[in-house]
Amino acid sequence: MSARRARKPPAPPDELAPALEAALLRHLEDAEAFGDRAEHARAAREYEAAIKLVPWQPLAYINLAVACGETGDEAYIARSVAAMRAGVAGGMADVHPLQLNLAVALSELERDAEAAPHYLAAWRLSPTTPAALARGLSTHLDQCAWRGHERLTAVLASEAEHVGILELSRLGRAALARRAAERRSAAHARDAADAIANADGRQPAGPAWRRRASRAPLRVGYLTADLHAEHPIGKVAAPLLREQSRHFGVRLFSTAADRTLSRAIAVADGRGAIAVEEVAAGEATEAYAARLREARLHILIDLNSHTRGGRLDVTARRPAPVSMSFLGYTGTSGARFVDYLPADRTLVPPSLARHYTERLVHLPHLEHASQHGVAYRLPSAPPPAGLNRRAVLASWNSEKKLGPRDWAVWMNLARAAPRAVVQQAVAYPDAPGPANLRAQARAAGIDARRRLRLVGRVDQASYFQRIAAADLAVDVPYWNGVSSTLDILWAGSPLVALSGELMLSRMSAALLAALAVPHSVVHSLKAYEDAALALVA
Repeated sequence: MSARRARKPPAPPDELAPALEAALLRHLEDAEAFGDRAEHARAAREYEAAIKLVPWQPLAYINLAVACGETGDEAYIARSVAAMRAGVAGGMADVHPLQLNLAVALSELERDAEAAPHYLAAWRLSPTTPAALARGLSTHLDQCAWRGHERLTAVLASEAEHVGILELSRLGRAALARRAAERRSAAHARDAADAIANADGRQPAGPAWRRRASRAPLRVGYLTADLHAEHPIGKVAAPLLREQSRHFGVRLFSTAADRTLSRAIAVADGRGAIAVEEVAAGEATEAYAARLREARLHILIDLNSHTRGGRLDVTARRPAPVSMSFLGYTGTSGARFVDYLPADRTLVPPSLARHYTERLVHLPHLEHASQHGVAYRLPSAPPPAGLNRRAVLASWNSEKKLGPRDWAVWMNLARAAPRAVVQQAVAYPDAPGPANLRAQARAAGIDARRRLRLVGRVDQASYFQRIAAADLAVDVPYWNGVSSTLDILWAGSPLVALSGELMLSRMSAALLAALAVPHSVVHSLKAYEDAALALVA
């Protein structure tokens, strides 16, 4: 769900003085003009000026949220949140778009606990827009607030087209998640193509156009919004791009560049063969596509697709003869203008190929890249004192990936192995999620104080020591780990994984198959529990 921009300003109140009315309209019109030119920061400043001028004008608050969101800058989004909160407190609590955009902005800042009531307020103000209800309930799941989850499951299932794949998969609705993913991906890709067609009358979707055969070295371009050191894509992409640069020309177009990582990638073992071009997050479609055309690429690889910061609208312009989706989005793009999707036969078996609009490129071993052998050292120091006095069963995925069925499996294992400790990684130890996990453990009859460890972020060396010290790693059944699974296998911890229907439910199975340990892969929850108990009971 994204914030919504209002295009036609209502007439100002009659009591406005003519000069004030003219000034207000000038700010709103200038802001809209800046937004149309993708100058979102300037648009945001104009909306802020309009709010200072007339604090009771809801349109300025609503569109301020959109403009700030389009900048991709957390500081701007936080400014819009403060302004919208003031608007709600000042008497505009009954404005549906204001409540909805405030909720979206808070979600962008990962403040879901604060966003949830605003989503639900937006739904109450406009019951005919169930997306707000679905997103509000999803934020409760993000906080591991599962009480009454059967009711949530029914509501979310009835609104599948409005719910993310994560919500449906962690509620155990894998088949519904797959169908919703197909519909949503196709709709988003179609919207990207239609926007281009409506702008200039051309239809970008269709067979890839061709250039004449050339003896020039192959030129490959990558699109990404995730090139920063804390993101798995940034960690995984660097060694892959360096290796590719030994054989052909590589250009990286980044809309969220970490300059330190950019420089490290550009060095490419001292040869400087990778050109890193930083692009404004809100750059207009045609301008961005023009950059790619000027690079005269042979292949364009999208590392985002439908994930945050993705630019399918640019890919829809066909700036290169061949386009691919890779690494960042675990599934089909649903787009006719994306030609290929690399996978291996465990990740996407030929029997499931019909669910993908791209032509699948089945790699001989593994779809996923890893830099662990280059970037990290195996844990050598002894584990922390006392950690292994009990058998430790560890889940290294963020708590936001957990659903009620996943946690029920963890608790079943804890009851069946009374000397075992459940260790769960949490992104924000002081957030509502960890507190809810402790409450759920107590409700399941588990002594949360003695037998549940919720561990936050630590430095890389300590992180690998923690993994190595655990007796068993358990993967979230319906939403597998990817970078976390690589970390587990690198640190030498045993892992049990459940292979599901979705591509995102088969990532760990593919990694284990590549390491020739398929006996760690199971195909039912009962087998999953039995395999885990055999190792920790």
